[in-house]
Amino acid sequence: MSTVARRVPTASAARRPGVVLQPAVARAFGSGVRQVVAAVRPTLGPTPRLVAAAKPFGGSPELLDSGGAVARRIVALPDAAADVGAMYARSVIWRTHEEAGDGTATTAVIFQAVYEAGARWVAAGGDPQALRTHLGRASDLVLGALTAMSVPLRGKARFTQAALAACADWELACLLGEIFDVVGGEGQVDVRGAPGRGSDREYVDGMHWPGGVQSALFVADSPDRRAVLEDAGLLITDLDLTDPGDVRGIVARARAAGLRGLVVVAQRLSDRAIGALTASQDPPGFRAIAVKTPGTGERARFVAMEDLALLTGGRVVARAAGDRVDDARDDWFGRARIAWADRDHFGVVGGRGDPRQLRRRVARLRSALQEERDDERGTALRNRLAKLLGGSATLWVGGASPTEAAARKANATRTVAVLRGIVVGGVVPGGGAAFLDCREALDAAAAASADAAERAALLLVARALEEPTRTIAANAGAEPGAVLAGIAEAGRGAGYDARNGRVVRMADAGVVDSTAVAKTAARAAIAGAAQALTIAALVQHRSPAIATQPA
Repeated sequence: MSTVARRVPTASAARRPGVVLQPAVARAFGSGVRQVVAAVRPTLGPTPRLVAAAKPFGGSPELLDSGGAVARRIVALPDAAADVGAMYARSVIWRTHEEAGDGTATTAVIFQAVYEAGARWVAAGGDPQALRTHLGRASDLVLGALTAMSVPLRGKARFTQAALAACADWELACLLGEIFDVVGGEGQVDVRGAPGRGSDREYVDGMHWPGGVQSALFVADSPDRRAVLEDAGLLITDLDLTDPGDVRGIVARARAAGLRGLVVVAQRLSDRAIGALTASQDPPGFRAIAVKTPGTGERARFVAMEDLALLTGGRVVARAAGDRVDDARDDWFGRARIAWADRDHFGVVGGRGDPRQLRRRVARLRSALQEERDDERGTALRNRLAKLLGGSATLWVGGASPTEAAARKANATRTVAVLRGIVVGGVVPGGGAAFLDCREALDAAAAASADAAERAALLLVARALEEPTRTIAANAGAEPGAVLAGIAEAGRGAGYDARNGRVVRMADAGVVDSTAVAKTAARAAIAGAAQALTIAALVQHRSPAIATQPA
């Protein structure tokens, strides 16, 4: 078990201003990189070792098995110059976490190998700017090779193996393998905490959104605190409903339309409006409830309402259009075979929207998702697609303690993101095998080049791509050199299965990695190292003392 202590400057270690020049820059910067990567390295592979991160105010340390989480816990090193290298490495690693959700330890070990080999070449008289340019070409060759060897993933068993490679938790991997086989890559998957040690899954027909009932009165008479309405109409609006007369009018129109239930989807209802709605449960067989508008933020809420209206064949009663609820006509109501709501969510099953309009909306969202480069907007588009396509699952994650449960939930959430990337981008041989197979393209390009800087860049990247396999072998207690020799003898597609301690054909053994994650890790590591190699000076500012204990 490795330990990472959070180091913060104290009064005695307050930094002094100054400028650090080469060759001291390379020594100090490299020292910081080595310390961060050494802390992250144990988390790589299917047999990761935990990293203990001490808390600044005492107490039990955090036990971490994610390279991104480990790097983020390192907030400062006592040596100011080394700290620059440490924080730079930290940012490279965390960028991979934010973009791919996984692959942080892979990024770390490749980044260190490229940086250290490049620093030696520059120290021997090489041009760092020329090296940086050619490292960009090497990165392109690696990404092209990974794309060429990528294949799609199908079936429960394959999804389970991919999930296991991502989370190293057999129970979670089995559940997620089944979930993705059932709901598909575009299905909605929610990860929630569960009481107790175990984990389980639940499949939900139709679509559901966060945003439960407006008042506990709507579920007070249900033992499971859940309202279920059959043959329901939905009035969807961004207006606040405060007048009980408006609510009574909506209920009257719903009854006149022959609906057996009514769901009012609105941002806010006044207490008097809620009272009017709860009083409308007569005659027997008719039920009315109100739920909160889904989404956070005005734009997200309106998009969610538009999608819900499309699914159910209704329309949004919108403030911007000058609509009023007392003008509502029968065709303004959405319709669903079943609508349900509890304290936290509501959903519909069997929405009566126009299938052609739904297909057009789905096609537009898929096209937008392919072109989207922003992670947050991409996630929002995927969530909208999942709801429109229907089919959703909830993964309930437990643990032996609250700390373990929280860690497993975070692990499951990260793995869901990895599996979604696999559905879109496919998989490559796992355990570092894909990176080893990229060396062939780099070696061929180096042999054909007459430029010394280009050859150096290509060859040092080829050597750096061995680091994931070397690290996985070392973490499993094997001798990296012997493992690489065995892989070389076995040929392309072979790698080290650390769980069984054998060199195998990785794809045949079900050991695969997300192509998207592998490409993100390689790109971030090489680009980060290339830029770091051009740093010629460090400028240090005085920093105030920071106490680690409360006064």
